[in-house]
Amino acid sequence: MSVLNDGIDIGSPIVTPSINFPKEEYERLREGWVLVQADLGLRGELTNIVVKSYSPSESFVPPAIEYASKVRYAPYKENGRLVILERHFFLVKFLLKKRSGTSSAPGQSR
Repeated sequence: MSVLNDGIDIGSPIVTPSINFPKEEYERLREGWVLVQADLGLRGELTNIVVKSYSPSESFVPPAIEYASKVRYAPYKENGRLVILERHFFLVKFLLKKRSGTSSAPGQSR
């Protein structure tokens, strides 16, 4: 059994863009996730983004790809040198916030 990402922890994003929750999934109160595989570039950007799996609906895929293309991490260093981290897995989660009478769908302004 192999360890996901060979046990390499790249930490939390340093730039976290807003994520657009699919409207139809929000209205159904349905959360989801998309597993993507990508290369972590020398400037902390994700490149060569490939969707590996998703649940429960494909409607989560486009906003997950958009998010992955905008998120930024600290560049990865190996032996003190910046390197491209190839084929790293990233999980994009779509979690509902508790609604109140005045809330709006994530990614939508009031």
